[in-house]
Amino acid sequence: MSIVEQKKGEMKEKEKEKSKKITYKIHPNWYSSLNYDENVLMYEVHLPGVDKQNVNLKILSDLWYVEASREEEKSRAVYTLTNYFPYEIDINSVNATYENGLLKFTAKIKDPLADAVDIKL
Repeated sequence: MSIVEQKKGEMKEKEKEKSKKITYKIHPNWYSSLNYDENVLMYEVHLPGVDKQNVNLKILSDLWYVEASREEEKSRAVYTLTNYFPYEIDINSVNATYENGLLKFTAKIKDPLADAVDIKL
């Protein structure tokens, strides 16, 4: 056994290294389906161990984004996912729920002629 002398600064650096959290960036599993009868897109995103207050869902008419984080003693997991909708959606029709690590949301497909203007001939 040998005794090694350490300076105070070195001790502090080693303590900082031990206290640093490791961050894992994770692409979560997700699934989608389309209800043709009602023109509704349905999505599920798996976020195991994430509390509801740590889930952030943002939606545009053609794009959706999820970010969620989970803290543990020595690590942090950050889930991120960005994807395009296959059709333009009606943003006002979006309905989302989060329960037991599963984010579910639905959105109605926007009628392509909803904003059309009638032209008199």
